[in-house]
Amino acid sequence: MTRTDEEFRAAAASPKTEANGASQSPPPMTEKRSLRQQPTQRTFFAPDTTPSRTTTSRSTSQTHQSQQNQQQQNQQQYQQPVTNNNRASQAPMIGNAPHFPEFRPGPNTLPVLLPVQTPRTAPNAYQKNNLKRKLPDVNGANAPPGPRLGSGHIGGSLMHRIQMSLRGGLSDDVNFSVASLVRITFEAGDELQAAVWPGLCDILFHKTRESLSYLKDKVHEDLVADTQLADEQEMLNCYLLIIRNIALHPDNAKRFATVNKAKDILLDGFSMTDNTSLTEMRSYLWDMAESMATFFPYSPNDPLLDIFIKGLESPERGTLISSMKALCRFTMGRDEYNCLGEIAMPTILRLTSFLMLEDDELVAAALDLLYQYTTNEENIKKLLEAEGYELVRHLVRLLLWQGITGEQLVYIKVVKKAPPRVYEIPQLPDEIVQDLLTYGEPERATKWMRCCFEEDPDADITQIALWQAYQARFNEFTSRGFPLLPAAEFIKNVSVAFQNASAMVIPSPQGQKFIIKGIRARETPMSVNGRVYLSCKWFNTPGNAVSRCTQQLASPQDLWNHVRTVHLPPDSSSDSRPLWCNWAGCSRFGSEGEHDRLNVLGHVRTHIPDARKRAPVSKEEQEMMDDPEARVIIRRCQTALEPETGHAAGIPMTSVLVLRNIRKRGGHLAKQLIDGMAVDLAEVMSVNKPLAELAGDLIVGGLGGVE
Repeated sequence: MTRTDEEFRAAAASPKTEANGASQSPPPMTEKRSLRQQPTQRTFFAPDTTPSRTTTSRSTSQTHQSQQNQQQQNQQQYQQPVTNNNRASQAPMIGNAPHFPEFRPGPNTLPVLLPVQTPRTAPNAYQKNNLKRKLPDVNGANAPPGPRLGSGHIGGSLMHRIQMSLRGGLSDDVNFSVASLVRITFEAGDELQAAVWPGLCDILFHKTRESLSYLKDKVHEDLVADTQLADEQEMLNCYLLIIRNIALHPDNAKRFATVNKAKDILLDGFSMTDNTSLTEMRSYLWDMAESMATFFPYSPNDPLLDIFIKGLESPERGTLISSMKALCRFTMGRDEYNCLGEIAMPTILRLTSFLMLEDDELVAAALDLLYQYTTNEENIKKLLEAEGYELVRHLVRLLLWQGITGEQLVYIKVVKKAPPRVYEIPQLPDEIVQDLLTYGEPERATKWMRCCFEEDPDADITQIALWQAYQARFNEFTSRGFPLLPAAEFIKNVSVAFQNASAMVIPSPQGQKFIIKGIRARETPMSVNGRVYLSCKWFNTPGNAVSRCTQQLASPQDLWNHVRTVHLPPDSSSDSRPLWCNWAGCSRFGSEGEHDRLNVLGHVRTHIPDARKRAPVSKEEQEMMDDPEARVIIRRCQTALEPETGHAAGIPMTSVLVLRNIRKRGGHLAKQLIDGMAVDLAEVMSVNKPLAELAGDLIVGGLGGVE
């Protein structure tokens, strides 16, 4: 019942169409209104696969024109009529679903460039806007929208804010500045240079002086109970802590000591009555004094010196160490005043007793002060007279303070020695001859060879000289029933006395030469029991003739008694005659000689060999001597070193410097004390390589050597 009159008439005029239409259901209204003969004209993007390179020389208009031409071509291509039969062939297929190329917008969708107004391109517009702007009233009612005036500006730096807050004097601003400075100086105190912020340093010292003056008048009151006094004391501690942190840098300390004149702050602070609530303040004052003491001007009877000396008597460890360091730096390089001589001797002896403690910091501070004290001869004499031996003993002990012990393996390569000196066949003493006569031949000849000769693979002696020496020594005893061994048998017996020796015949310009290879004459004879005798090397000068003493002594003591009684007998006359040392050409006393016999005997004693050095060589030592690359283990006890220079540092270095001052300026008593510690110093020289040279100088000086 929805058909119209026109539709009915059209169906009547065409019955076939009506019949056909009767068999189909009428289409919906929406489908009827949306029916189209051609597809919607769309523009599809066709990607260009040919490589291209866009240059900067193409203008923007040319680029837009090429894009429009390409879009028109795409529109003409896709505006061809597409039927239902060939529609599927126009769209590429991926699987069972059609795939359309990516859509690209047309030329109407491109961005449009609009000019931006700036104060330079449109100044009139900005002038109009400024005229329309209204200032806000007190309540901010007329404030324009957007950020307020000055928002986003960082303002002044933190240091400028701190400085201006301190100058302003408002309590909140001052508390903020002080808290910030405490944190800054703790974290980066060395980076805050006083020369860059002189105004800040001036206001800090001004505030410190005001707080000190205020508390100095009220120090007798209870600082803890009074809130105002407690707050003022806390602010004073903060000011001193800030100055202390900045003064740790040498440049800042020099400026505070000279420009800001911090000496009056130290004097006022130390002069305040002792109070437990002032302990923190005194700690900061001592640190300031230690860092600035080097740069303070010095004058005789300086009150700051009295404060430092009084600190040496303090029972507190921190005050004691700080006072020693401050006093050491305050007197450094000012020996002309001899200010350390004013310290009482009980106080100095108290410092020397600290050397026995196992406290690195306390011992180091005491040694630094003792080094400055011993730069003066009068101070050393007083110190040595009071407690010289104990001081030197502890100083020598500190030369190995906290040394790192260990063993060092050293390979010793034996260098070929020069040819040994050729000696004459020694004359045997009567006691050795009498011992040899107790043996029969050929044992007597064998022992005689061992008494007069020793093995040497590079030496040799003629057979005739060897036989004549043996014959000359025992020929006088043949008449007593001691016959000699025949010459041929005597030569054959050489290989029995020395296994490595042998008789040889070598050619020579004079003909054949018969020698014994592998032995050489001893410098001094050896007894049958193996004791090596000592020969007297004293030269007698009767008239113009020069003769050497031929005595052979069995021990160093016998040799010393021989020289003392035969060559240097005591003079019975009242006038002592001059004496000389004639040992092997010694010229110790010159041409005038020496009248004091004790001095001559003391010098001659140095020529006598030491009996301890003549101990027999052990089997292990002999094997090491025979090894061409012998290994020797050396004991070490090395102390700390400076990383930059590699020299000795710390307590051992300061100890050896104090000992050197004592040796140089202590006179005869100091040399006697150091001479008594020569064995310990020799051990230090052998095991502590960094101090070997300095310890060797002490040994030479202690024994009377020349500087």
